[in-house]
Amino acid sequence: MENQTNISANRKEILSGALFRERAEFIDPDNKKILGFSARTKILGYETVTGAIKIDLKTTFRLVSRAENGAFTHDIVEAEQTETLTCDKIKPTTKVCLSAVVVDTKKSGNDYEATVEISGWYLVENQLTVLNSCLPGVCCKTAPLRAENTELLSPGGLSLTYTDESRMNVERLVDYCVKANVSNVFANAGSYRIEGDIYVRIFAQSDDGQCFGQLFSHTFSTEIADEKITSESDVDIDACVKSAELSLADGDKRLVICDVSLSFCGAISLPIETETVSDAFSTTHEIEIKRSKEAVTEGFCSRCIREKITGKIMPDGGVNELFGILCPAVSASVTTNNGSYYLEGVLQADVLYQTNEDVTKGQNVELPFKLNLPLESKCDSSVTAEIIVTNAAYKARGAEIELVFETVINVKGVSEKTIDVVSDIETGAKKEESDVAISLYIVRKGESLWDVAKALNTEEETLLRQNEDIGLPLNGGEKVILYRELPFEQ
Repeated sequence: MENQTNISANRKEILSGALFRERAEFIDPDNKKILGFSARTKILGYETVTGAIKIDLKTTFRLVSRAENGAFTHDIVEAEQTETLTCDKIKPTTKVCLSAVVVDTKKSGNDYEATVEISGWYLVENQLTVLNSCLPGVCCKTAPLRAENTELLSPGGLSLTYTDESRMNVERLVDYCVKANVSNVFANAGSYRIEGDIYVRIFAQSDDGQCFGQLFSHTFSTEIADEKITSESDVDIDACVKSAELSLADGDKRLVICDVSLSFCGAISLPIETETVSDAFSTTHEIEIKRSKEAVTEGFCSRCIREKITGKIMPDGGVNELFGILCPAVSASVTTNNGSYYLEGVLQADVLYQTNEDVTKGQNVELPFKLNLPLESKCDSSVTAEIIVTNAAYKARGAEIELVFETVINVKGVSEKTIDVVSDIETGAKKEESDVAISLYIVRKGESLWDVAKALNTEEETLLRQNEDIGLPLNGGEKVILYRELPFEQ
């Protein structure tokens, strides 16, 4: 129909985190004692099908042991698996943004297991059919329709190389973690700029046998061209470490080289504003208004906060020497209570130490936590939080080990609202003509001239012509009179 318009009001919808168990078997001919291990995972690729997403995962296990000469060594075991994340709304054409993290690890015999959580969001295509003008013989009220149309940005990436100086000569890298965080996104005409941080934490052994941990952090910035972007655009970006490799510089054992590749996935919120029919009536016929309630996006919100997770353990056999902590895994979920949001979960890591009897051991530690999430009240829909462990500090105090984990938490939400959409008007039977010559209407507080005209089944122009003394807007208690010309009966 000529008086109808189709509007795209697509929106982001959160994929509930799905857990998958990844396993790898390690049979060592030398029968080394594995003290602890860390695990990391990445998405190799995915395919959307009807009702599901098929995801190819690769999980890498780093198993740490100690030789008789005191040298720490590691073995790498990898597992590749295709997992299926089900969601009724997914179609082969659905656009998605996914991430995968290890949230838990455990060992069972020769099997090493990692629980991987896959989460993210997908684009819900939402076509609104709105009535943009009135039908003949129908009185219509119009109002501006304001919403946002969410579109997926083209995937982007960035490759970086950093060279850092360690505080000791490094004989071997026992374990390392590389994390990325987006701190700011700035929209410009035709492009957007991403700013963030790279965190590289190493657990190393020096050439004189000492073990130490060290954090290297760097900022990054990149500009990505996109013709859809304006300076007023609302842009939301997620970043993940696609690959990271650490090595030592030739000829200098203090220089650690990190080659890291980042991938970006994001969305843009484009404003929609158009005048549409919001209400209608006919003075001569009954009508049926085709009306529906639609959920639409108003914008994105994000906030980056820093918190610490602390705890103590009393390891078996006492502590003669503390070597370090392997890369942790974190399981967390967003909870709410009385309007406040929290991130609750458990941080898990393996601590390597030497007992009072000079036995090298590894002990798994689990630290529960509950952190407050400051969030704008307007963005309380689709709340998610990603926690990144950026550094770990540890100190032996008598028989105890004190642990401090520094974290960065990215809190995101979506501002949504429900709007009434009028898509069509159907004309029905003819109305019976009123036999009242004069009608008096007393205006209620908040009523407009449109409301009065609809109640009296007449046009606004008629009321203005017959009530020259009324002012607009109307005030509660005002009197409006309607005079009707009735047919003369002989």
